[in-house]
Amino acid sequence: MRDRSEYPGAAGTIRFIDSDYRELFQIPDGASITIAYPPGDGRGTLTRSCHHIDEAHVRIGDNDYHICEFAERMEALGARYEPTDQLRGAAFPATIRSGPLPLICPTMRSGTPSWILTPS
Repeated sequence: MRDRSEYPGAAGTIRFIDSDYRELFQIPDGASITIAYPPGDGRGTLTRSCHHIDEAHVRIGDNDYHICEFAERMEALGARYEPTDQLRGAAFPATIRSGPLPLICPTMRSGTPSWILTPS
């Protein structure tokens, strides 16, 4: 794992997409996501900090990913992810595309999102 300081432009907005490159949501550098693994996986629900590397790469926890690689891995596992609760509320800092925000990749292919986040 490389030190984050090795990446140019280490601060910025982190974009989360599905495996078809449809944008799901954005969070600011340093914010966290909550990942819910399916029952029986053994990992349960985890919160991981996210750090911008560049437009197409992100560090989630201690691992670096291409944004599509992360989406594909989450789809393959049947895991769901969303911005943590700290990003919800009146001053919602995440950027959300217009309309409801589907946050589960496996159902995106069927066009039926099963987890919707709407800022309050």
